Amino acid sequence: MSRNSLWKMIQAMSLNADNKLWLGEKLIEEARKEVAETAPCQYSVEELEHRLGESVQSYRKGDSCTSDELHKRHPVCE
Repeated sequence: MSRNSLWKMIQAMSLNADNKLWLGEKLIEEARKEVAETAPCQYSVEELEHRLGESVQSYRKGDSCTSDELHKRHPVCE
């Protein structure tokens, strides 16, 4: 169904202002849920805890460096 057809169908409904506001809020709420479900980089709590644990272990092993050290290793191209 095209957007134009959908809009005409909604306009044809006899809705009062309160019902229109309710419908709008529900549509926005549903769209936000869909976006949140498909958004990139969404991790579960367990996945985040695992990633944080790995990061802390890596840091404790010394697998990190300062910004200055990183720039010395990989000079910025000019």
